[in-house]
Amino acid sequence: MNTRQKLEIYCFGEVLGLIANGSEGRLADAHQGLLSFAGSESNVALALARLGHRVSYGSAVGNDPFGWRILKSLRGEGVDCDLVAVDSEWTTALMLRDRPAWGEPSVFYYRRPSAFGARCAEIAEKVPVGKSVLLFLSGITPALNPQCLQATSDLLHRANAAGTQVWFDINFRSKLWTSGEARAFVQKHLPYMHGVFSSRAEAEIVFPDCNAADLAQRFLDSGVRELVIKEGKDGASYHSLEQKISREVFPIPRELDPIGAGDAFDAGFLSARLDQLSLEEQIERGCALGAIACMNYGDWEGSPTRPELQRFLQGATASLR
Repeated sequence: MNTRQKLEIYCFGEVLGLIANGSEGRLADAHQGLLSFAGSESNVALALARLGHRVSYGSAVGNDPFGWRILKSLRGEGVDCDLVAVDSEWTTALMLRDRPAWGEPSVFYYRRPSAFGARCAEIAEKVPVGKSVLLFLSGITPALNPQCLQATSDLLHRANAAGTQVWFDINFRSKLWTSGEARAFVQKHLPYMHGVFSSRAEAEIVFPDCNAADLAQRFLDSGVRELVIKEGKDGASYHSLEQKISREVFPIPRELDPIGAGDAFDAGFLSARLDQLSLEEQIERGCALGAIACMNYGDWEGSPTRPELQRFLQGATASLR
């Protein structure tokens, strides 16, 4: 029996309804928008499910059209949604996204209060922990409100005590909290995280007084067993006390939408780990899913199936007819 069959994978966090500009330009000037949904943890759950992994998702949505759409889509992709609460008092969180021609997309949040923000603690208590569980969380959840911060802290402590392999993506959002607030939370909870995903900029937020050469070691000295730094167009690097591995990105013919590429990387890395592949292959699969995400509009819509991933890795771009 392989790791994929033995481990239960749980993703915990908020999912948002999404209204995006259907073309380049300001959403304020658009005559119509594209409807979808997004959220770091739901993006990871969907990508893992498409690659054939058994994954469960814990969240909350409103009893509203976005909530219905989200649940229908998640279940249709094979994500276990038994821990997704449907609330009739609070609405599904919402995100608007501009797509200016001159820069990366800008986002606007409508998530206070939301169904997840109101019921975060209740759902967190139901997330199973144990040595047979891999748990994915992000720094977005504790940034939502004081209740979510406490719920995330409690879940990290409970998971660590139970021997759960927790992977945490720092995912700093300046519209949700300050760099100082994020630093305080992450530094305090690093001993309760098995692995951390971070961009270079996010790592420097956590340890702003550290030079670049010693940055990874500071994380490891703080109790993290594994650290993956996502360097964008410069690839990614893996760090542990035993080894360091770096890898370049996959060249892509065009970049349509970089939003969601970091979540796709996380899913690719964790997928390869669940498949018991080498560290080099884990980084490779992460970079592959990140590259594929950049070539598709939407946070999760371009996530590949396992045959599609294999074709991408082989460079097989010709049409199948």
